[in-house]
Amino acid sequence: MSREDPVDAAHAAHAAHAAPVVLVTIPASNYVEKARWALRFAGVPFIEEKWAPLFVYLSTMPKGGKSVPLLVLPSPSKVALTDSTDIMAFCARTMPELYANEDAKRLETLYDSKLGPHARRCGTTSLSHDVLLESLVLIELLSNAEAAKKILVGPIEGFVQYYLAWLCFPVLKALLLRALNVNEQSAERSWAKLEQLLGEAEQRLGDGPVGSHFLAGNSFSAADISLCAHLSLLLFPPEHEYIGPYMSVDQIQSPVFRDRLEKLRRSKIGQYVLWCYQNKRPATAIKARL
Repeated sequence: MSREDPVDAAHAAHAAHAAPVVLVTIPASNYVEKARWALRFAGVPFIEEKWAPLFVYLSTMPKGGKSVPLLVLPSPSKVALTDSTDIMAFCARTMPELYANEDAKRLETLYDSKLGPHARRCGTTSLSHDVLLESLVLIELLSNAEAAKKILVGPIEGFVQYYLAWLCFPVLKALLLRALNVNEQSAERSWAKLEQLLGEAEQRLGDGPVGSHFLAGNSFSAADISLCAHLSLLLFPPEHEYIGPYMSVDQIQSPVFRDRLEKLRRSKIGQYVLWCYQNKRPATAIKARL
């Protein structure tokens, strides 16, 4: 007997039960941001369960997952979607324009696999990706201990977890740096590849004003959400409630990296991402009824 597609199972569970879905997160993770944006855009009510790095395994593993985002659907069997791609596909059942054409899905996959893994490793300590980019942000973020604490620990709601994560932050920081083996040389290689990828994305936007054309055609899609979510860790959009209030380009200590981020913000692709945050990202989730 063939195994039921997880997105089909999730869609069926969501249709059959009135209880809210639960999104397990590390709030600042770019893959979490992609899932959060998709759920809001599709109008799916959800409850966000926020965790600090490493502590998150206390929630994901009992629910059948490992990394975040993890979406748990209400059903006797506790159906769960264990990655942002499946969560996007789940949202597309409600909002088909997320996958308006083949380019939308192809570009989503491209940005997830070539643009996002470095920041996912920062957010979830997943070591399963060894592709295009290393963590460009991690070196700078963790060198600014106060900002890093606020981003990684500040949103946590449970008092015990918040207190322990705050108390253990120096150990958490050391474990992240050691596990990811991030260094200046790998970040330098990554930046060159990042510029090439973003140059190609910028060409897709054409010569018109920002917002007149999208990455996969004439409508906002999964491709745009994917790219914007991944670049949130480099652009610090004010609308991103788990990054914008705590981090700015001015706080970057490396003059070279700070200049690069300022240049990225001024570029068309940077302005496009900031425009999407202002105009295409719902500010808050639809309230789930308990």
